[in-house]
Parts: sequence; structure tokens; C-alpha cells
Amino acid sequence: MVCRWYEIEGFRFGIRTTSHAFSDWLEYVLAAYRSPSRPDDDGSAATYSIVIEDPEEDGRQRKFHIMYLGGWDIVRTLDLGSMAECVYRDLESILYPVRDDYVFLELGPVDMAGALGLVAPYVIPALNRSARRGAKYGVSTPGGVYAPLQLGTGVMVRPTPVLDVPADAIASLARFMDVADRTERDPFSEPRPVDVIFDRVYVDGVQGLSHPPRGELFQAVFQRVRNAGLLGGVAFETVAETVRNSEVWRGWYGSTNEMYEMYREVGRAVHSP
Repeated sequence: MVCRWYEIEGFRFGIRTTSHAFSDWLEYVLAAYRSPSRPDDDGSAATYSIVIEDPEEDGRQRKFHIMYLGGWDIVRTLDLGSMAECVYRDLESILYPVRDDYVFLELGPVDMAGALGLVAPYVIPALNRSARRGAKYGVSTPGGVYAPLQLGTGVMVRPTPVLDVPADAIASLARFMDVADRTERDPFSEPRPVDVIFDRVYVDGVQGLSHPPRGELFQAVFQRVRNAGLLGGVAFETVAETVRNSEVWRGWYGSTNEMYEMYREVGRAVHSP
């Protein structure tokens, strides 16, 4: 295990990883943000922990690479290239509170049987831990706990990177370690309207799925905008557009299987005529 420290916009954080090669890659990518070690640095308190698994003897990757944010496993993937992209994307999120070019919504994107759904951030680790089971339901997450929205339209996008990193940041990983051909792709890499906003709330007397009032759900969603103070009314209008154009659902589940069944049902409902 190796741990190195960085500072972005006054936020100092550690990244520890099981792979020295992956850590060396991060040193190259984040050279502009390196922070000297301090006597009181504690690797166990690092903000990010990244587990990189070696392939099996036959060259196949059967164990997941995992990225933890604190105690949350926000990314779990068999694809090393995908892990690199997710790490880089999450590091970009450190600057979200001081950016005014998108609305940065702290909700996790989920592929619900082909529909783009947004869920509370705490759901993402649960989806990651049972990723193989979720695949049977057509439900998965590309990782991460943010949904950047295009100003005005409310469409979810991948924002323009702004960190001071080398132009070959992602491609350079192959110089530090063996990177197999890509097996996973982010289903939401292109701009896309949000199909579903799902609110996991228990309502006494209500069984199964229901549609909450849009105004009530809007209030809950708007509280999760990271840069609302900078954008003011623009953030309000953008989130309102997202809520207006998506289907809003509410439900409660007590098990992982119930969660997947509910997400699949909602996704199918979105696509039904």
C-alpha cells in the first residue's frame, strides 16, 4: 500500500492504493497538485483508497478494481481504463463548488434497464457491491456520485475538465502498467436528458411505487446542488427543467433484490408506450 498527498483549491487529501504503478501514474497526472508529506500524515485517513487487482494467470480480470471515497465504494469495475477515468472524474469534482459552467448535482447516475436514473449518493455503494447481480436485472452504475447538468436545459453531461493535468492524462496509464483492451463503457458519456429521479422514502400506508409531487421532489433535489451559491437563479431554473422533464418516482425497498426489481420496473415504465 502506498499513499501520496495532494492539494486542490485549498483541499488537501491523500490517495492510497495497493498498486505502486497506479500511484506513480497519479503522481504524473497530478504533478501540479503534489503536497509535501507531513509528520502527522496518516495513510489510513486518506480521502481516497484504490484497490487495483492483478489479472489471473490466463490474463482475464475476475476481481474488481475498487475506489473508495472515505468508506464508500463509489466505483467498482473490471476495466482498468474505466477505473482511471472514474478516478480522474472524481478528482475533478473537488472543484465543483467553485465552478459556474454547469450545475453539479450530488446524485448518483444509474442505468435502469436503459433509462438514465438519478438516485441518492448512498445507493451507489450498494449497487457496486452487488454489480454482478444487478447485471441480471439490466441495472448498473458507471460509478461516481455526481450528475453534472447543462445550464438551462437540465441535460446530464460530462463537464469539460479543468484540472491542470497533462494532455495525455488517461492515455498515459499504459506507460506505467499493462492496460487491457476496454471492456466497459460509460453509458452516459454523451449528453442525455434525465429519464428518472428516484426518491427512496418510506411513506406509511403506501405499498410499492408511487409518484411524489414534483414540487416536493424538486426541493429535495435542489438541496444537493454543490454550486448553488455561485449560480443562484440559473441553478434553480436548471434543476427545475430536469425535474419537469423526467419521471419522478418514490418507493421503498428492504433488500437488494427488491431494489433491482424496482429500478427495472421504473426503467421499463419509462420506455413503455
